[in-house]
Amino acid sequence: MLIVLPHLKTGGGQQLALDEAIGLSKKPGYEVSILCIGKKEDNIFTQKAEKNNITVSYIGKADGTSYSAMWKTTRFIKKAKPDIVHTHLLALPYTLPAAKFYKKIRFFHTVHSIAEREAGRMAKFERYAYKHTNFIPIGISDYCAKTICDFYVLAANMVPIVYNGIDTKRFSCTKEYSERKGTLKIISTGRFESVKRHTWMVEAFSEVIKTGIDAKLVFLGDGELRPEIEACIKRLNLEDRVILKGVTKQVEKELNEAHIYLLCSEFEGLPLSVLEAMSCGLPVVATKAGGTVDIVNESNGILCDIDDKKQIADALIRLASDPALREKMSAASLAMSKKYDIQKCVDEYAALFENAIRKKKG
Repeated sequence: MLIVLPHLKTGGGQQLALDEAIGLSKKPGYEVSILCIGKKEDNIFTQKAEKNNITVSYIGKADGTSYSAMWKTTRFIKKAKPDIVHTHLLALPYTLPAAKFYKKIRFFHTVHSIAEREAGRMAKFERYAYKHTNFIPIGISDYCAKTICDFYVLAANMVPIVYNGIDTKRFSCTKEYSERKGTLKIISTGRFESVKRHTWMVEAFSEVIKTGIDAKLVFLGDGELRPEIEACIKRLNLEDRVILKGVTKQVEKELNEAHIYLLCSEFEGLPLSVLEAMSCGLPVVATKAGGTVDIVNESNGILCDIDDKKQIADALIRLASDPALREKMSAASLAMSKKYDIQKCVDEYAALFENAIRKKKG
């Protein structure tokens, strides 16, 4: 099978696809490779693929839409002759001619966010794919699957759901929540991009500090908006309270030193970052963005309206002021995270693909 991605930059969708490739490659009868439409990256994901003997090929497309990349992708698929093509993120349009021409191949596309937000101006390609080829869309949560059905006018039985998964062995609670003493640490992970609204988090956190609570906000990740975030931190005189740690290979260690996980995204799919935090025993404060509502509730965190910064600040203050509530939510996060192990996710993808192969042979 061939997994197709727009690129292998660090991100939740790429991480899920890479974990899928590694997991499936260990199953009998599977030969799995990855095709990236963009140029080669040099990061922890490409290193992880190499370490796990996953072949990654590149079309080499520059930024922007490229019809030549579409035909190069078509030729690549023709030569590779996979049984299954599985696209992620914005890779589907580049495989559309292959889906139209090569009827014996089964095509799947995982929608990693709210349908209309992920596709954007590429929605016309996905709409065509689901109506006029054998492409099957996959939802990563109940909420996201519903948006696929609504946006593309599809019956629910046409959209299988495979919940995102994480490595719960790596992201495990190695430090009991009751042992996490000292300054309250609020943590958030992810690329510095506008949808994640890091400046919102800084501004909400400033209200926590105004109450006199001894707390720090730690960001793991990096990106082009770093100067904007640094300017916000400086404007609010929080240089000694907000820590930008950059990209780290020890995310699980940082999560196990924290007390609260924070996510203020404008929209999401089923965020791996939240699942990883839950698996490390963290209560969560998050916006009601996409599939986040399927994994965070009053038992393990506090959900806030997407455009209400005051709710975020109030939620942080409430949890910061109530250690017993945080510990109770920590236990609930741990229990809930067990349902989202990557092996379960890989097994469900395998069942979906194998069923498609059986139908083809039949």
